[in-house]
Amino acid sequence: MTETEALMTAQVAFQSCPDCSRRGIALKQWRKLWAFDCQICGNRLISILIKPDRSRISEQLVRRARSGAGLLESAVTSNCANKLRRAMRAASYAKALKSVRADTAFALQSPRPDVRLFCLATIVEAQSRPLVKAALFSTGLDGYARVALLRAFEKEPRLLDAVDRIVLRNRERLRLAGA
Repeated sequence: MTETEALMTAQVAFQSCPDCSRRGIALKQWRKLWAFDCQICGNRLISILIKPDRSRISEQLVRRARSGAGLLESAVTSNCANKLRRAMRAASYAKALKSVRADTAFALQSPRPDVRLFCLATIVEAQSRPLVKAALFSTGLDGYARVALLRAFEKEPRLLDAVDRIVLRNRERLRLAGA
C-alpha cells in the first residue's frame, strides 16, 4: 500500500455491505474512501453510522458519485499527483458547499450519504471545465464556503481570480437580463 493509499483509507470501517455483513464477512476494501460497491457481491455499500434514507438520493447523483469514486481510485492507485490534487480540490470545494466543517478526507467518509455522494460526484464534474463549474456554484456562498474555496485554491491564486471573474461576469449578465 502506497503512502497516498494509506492516507485515503479510513482507520475504521465507515460503510459496509448489508448482504455480506449478515454472512459475517468484512472487507478491508470498505475502508477505502473511493469504495462504492462491494467487491464480493456488487451491492452498493451503505454507511454503518446512520440509518440509510434512500428516498432522498437521486439516481443521477449515485451514478456521478460512482464515476467520481472510480476517478479517485484511479488517481490514488496510479499515484498521479495532478489527478489527485484535482480530485481533492473538487472534494474540498464540495464539502464547503455542503457546509461540512471538517477535513476533506472526513467529508469523503461522511456518515451523511448526501455529503459523501456530492463530494464524489463533484470529482467527476471537476474533470471538465472546473473553473466554470466552481463559479456557477459560487454565486451565493456563505463565509465558510468562501474560506474553503480560498483554501482549495491557496497555492494557485490565478485560478481563484479566474473563478471570481466568471462569477462577476455571471452576476453582470443576470443584472442586465433582469433590467
